[in-house]
Amino acid sequence: MRFVWEDYDFERHAFVDLWESADIKRFATKRKWSDEWKYYSDSDEYNAGRDVFCKIVKDGDAVLAALIVFCDPKYPLSINPIVVNPKYCGRGYGFAVLKELVENADKIFPSRVNGTFEVVVSKKNIASVKIFKKLGFMEKPDCENDGHIRFVKLAYR
Repeated sequence: MRFVWEDYDFERHAFVDLWESADIKRFATKRKWSDEWKYYSDSDEYNAGRDVFCKIVKDGDAVLAALIVFCDPKYPLSINPIVVNPKYCGRGYGFAVLKELVENADKIFPSRVNGTFEVVVSKKNIASVKIFKKLGFMEKPDCENDGHIRFVKLAYR
């Protein structure tokens, strides 16, 4: 694998809260990243480290992205949300990170993956729509007409 996948830590990765861009606020989360992860990790509905994970993706010392991934093996692996460090946006890192996740999910999340991926993307998030199509995700026509597209990929190889 090209990247290093670390578990998010509130103190060591506090700088992710400083990543602000119009796209992050419009498409990923309006909350600070730490608040987004705290919502899931403190929830009675999810078990952090078992059903839901927060990962930081690094290339050497450069922190490229942060993402929250739901991966209960009974359900499709679901990415929600992913944010790319604004200083690396537009350079192909979002695609590269997601490609590595799709190709190596079984290594990143041992015994947590059933081979199916699912993601819901805003139709207005043209860059993400293109990335998921390029990665072989297929549009699933069951999303309500709420401005989103549900994508599914049935195998991770």
